[in-house]
Amino acid sequence: MRPFLFALLMAWIPATAQDAPTMPKLKVGEAFSYTTQVEEGSEVKEPLASYKESRGTALVAPLPNSQTVKVTGEEACGEHTCLAVEAKQDMPPYLRCHRGYQSVSKTIKALIDLETGDVLRIRTLLEAGKSVSNSSEASFESDSTLADFYGAWMTELKDDYMQVFRRASGELRTFRVKGREEVQGRDCFVVERKRLMPSKQMVESTMWIDAERRVVLRLAKGKQVMRLVR
Repeated sequence: MRPFLFALLMAWIPATAQDAPTMPKLKVGEAFSYTTQVEEGSEVKEPLASYKESRGTALVAPLPNSQTVKVTGEEACGEHTCLAVEAKQDMPPYLRCHRGYQSVSKTIKALIDLETGDVLRIRTLLEAGKSVSNSSEASFESDSTLADFYGAWMTELKDDYMQVFRRASGELRTFRVKGREEVQGRDCFVVERKRLMPSKQMVESTMWIDAERRVVLRLAKGKQVMRLVR
């Protein structure tokens, strides 16, 4: 092989490997527990008791008071292997119909395709007292995040990552890697996430995502901070 062709090949191989998506590294039986607190300067408080609606703007759900995400098994999804994931969330009563309740229970079940990273077959159960509602989706858009835990967009993260997604509703979602930090001994991407609604309302949050495993270890939204506790 000619020297310049060999050099070109050697330069191309590492770049290709580096740009390949990194699939989430999860095992059946694993569980991730999170808790949320409100931080005001050096003062730490319990989670918000409720979340007020704002007339004329999009309603954005608060972070859960606590949540546990479990990898419950493996399933076949077409020709690929998927991991079954279940998230149980204790939510503050953030909708008008939740008034009078101390908390709302939310359960989300979904599959994560280990070949593509896509989130599939999402089923959501919302319980507030005797009120129960169910919903289902065949798949998530690539810019969505399952239970503030994992999203297909995380497979593409790298140090210079920045991506803007435009939804059919007109909403713009921007993800940008600001740097890296260590969280609980794990190397994490620090990701700035912005949602610009058609009403021009801006919702911002920061996510610390395990660089190897591609799941959230910490999330800050306004004064709320959700952390992995075990």
